[in-house]
Amino acid sequence: MKFHNPETGEVFEDMTAARFAFCRMKCKSCPISCLQNEDETRCDIFCCDHPHEAARLMGYEVVEEHTPTHEKTHVDAIENARVQSEEANMDKPRICEILGIEPGESFYIQGFDGVLFWIMDDGTFTTQPNNAPGSASALLRTLDHPDRIIRKPRFTEQDVEDAKKIKHLLPNAIGIGRQAGIIMLYVNRSDGSFTALKQDLFPSIQPGQEYTLDEIIGGAE
Repeated sequence: MKFHNPETGEVFEDMTAARFAFCRMKCKSCPISCLQNEDETRCDIFCCDHPHEAARLMGYEVVEEHTPTHEKTHVDAIENARVQSEEANMDKPRICEILGIEPGESFYIQGFDGVLFWIMDDGTFTTQPNNAPGSASALLRTLDHPDRIIRKPRFTEQDVEDAKKIKHLLPNAIGIGRQAGIIMLYVNRSDGSFTALKQDLFPSIQPGQEYTLDEIIGGAE
């Protein structure tokens, strides 16, 4: 389903891109925001659940279309949103401005565990594992909730060396985490067993964070 702005001739690939362009106006004068205040529904959810009504309120025309790949639609929407919002002569892609990150900086998304993201210099994105299912949808939702961005620590050379030593001495060791002021070396996650390490080790890891040894070894700046 695409959306056409009859005033400008723009065609948006999906509702998120259409709403992203429309939301340049202030919320207090937005017909969707006014409706949102009445039924306490977030405007992004309202637009997703009622695309035809949202299009009418924004003055857009609905263009029905069947897309062969749902994931590709989301990727196109992210690109469309980036292009629509990019300011002239801006060095950093607009999507990085929204998310509060730097191009090439790795990060996770809260609630979408185990997938590492990067935004490239041209505003496109990649993941590890590569082309992780649902990654485009997760990133798209994060445009409205940049607080869900979890930055990966920039591990020091000392962190890397310590991780290499642990992996050499304990081949079965899995990862490192910090909880309640304790640095924990996980050996067997199935039973939750761990070994407490010196607290001054791995200062890059914050409370509540945990990383595999391979992530630390590969994460030096």
